[in-house]
Amino acid sequence: DDAAVMKEDDRGKILKSFDAPDPLGPIIDKDLPAIARLLTEDDVRFRRGAIDFLELLDHQAEPVIGEICGALSDSDRFVRFSVLRTIKNLPGQKVNSDAVRALTNLLKDPDPDLSKSAAEAIEAIGPAAAEAVGPLAFIIANREIDMRNWDVEIRVAAMKALVAIGGQSAWTAVPQVLLALTDTDVRIRRSAAETIGRLGRLEDAELARRATAALQHALRDDDAEVRLNASEAILSIAATRKEL
Repeated sequence: DDAAVMKEDDRGKILKSFDAPDPLGPIIDKDLPAIARLLTEDDVRFRRGAIDFLELLDHQAEPVIGEICGALSDSDRFVRFSVLRTIKNLPGQKVNSDAVRALTNLLKDPDPDLSKSAAEAIEAIGPAAAEAVGPLAFIIANREIDMRNWDVEIRVAAMKALVAIGGQSAWTAVPQVLLALTDTDVRIRRSAAETIGRLGRLEDAELARRATAALQHALRDDDAEVRLNASEAILSIAATRKEL
């Protein structure tokens, strides 16, 4: 959010130095709701054009965040992609629970690119997407099953989203992350060990014990990065328990 404000301030300074008005100012002030209404048009060309424009507005599209999130269920794949990219630029705390639920539905989309983009949007939202923890945990723990393409990139993106959500809600997914510690793909094992170390304060002593035991086993992994991430995660868990 701070970076977005700085970017807007910089643009304003540049325009002022040339004694030029902000060309998007009138559109944002008056026409934004009308543009957002195009997201419900039957003609997909209108919907694509509207969301592409709103994506370009970056954080300035916040006044119509409800309409943007409503387009997550659009029938057109390209509209959904643009909506996911647009959400990444908007304040996470303004995204409502209906939108978070729509994002969790997209996590299960058979299109792996859409699924990964949904996980990245949840990561951008952060703590406000706490109700996505369950679906994220399911993806993290499961490989290619039931004709779903839970590939490595999607599962790593899900772990990053889990870290962004943080707090005790994220710790409910630790058992699934521990399963990923024994995955056959080294990239998943690396990410799993790193995720446990980054999840922050842990108040459940039994879960901490289980996590520490699994991480100690990971210290014998053939991959040096897995071992390093596991050792750092053990230290993180030990430090948080000491604070209690």
